[in-house]
Amino acid sequence: MNKLDFAFGSGIVRYCDWRITPELPLQAQLAALKEDLIQVEYGDSVMVDVGWYPQGDPTGEFVVYVIAERKWNDPVAAFRASTVERLSVAVAEAVQTADELVRHRA
Repeated sequence: MNKLDFAFGSGIVRYCDWRITPELPLQAQLAALKEDLIQVEYGDSVMVDVGWYPQGDPTGEFVVYVIAERKWNDPVAAFRASTVERLSVAVAEAVQTADELVRHRA
């Protein structure tokens, strides 16, 4: 697994299949572009989910979902990115959203 350079705040990484090398073009890493890349848990009821949609499709994009109360079909927020660099920003926004949700639920 390649090093993760994302800051997940108060979250706990529960799943990670990150095999993307940021220095290489994404087009050269299609097998690593999966819907299930990273899941991070915040408290008892909030999750940040990172994936590539559609899986393996070179025209796809990263999507970072914020999920509350396990309502996968009704995410609280979704942040999109076409590059690893932009994904860092999307993850930061999702983490901020997740942390705020946890604080308001406490």
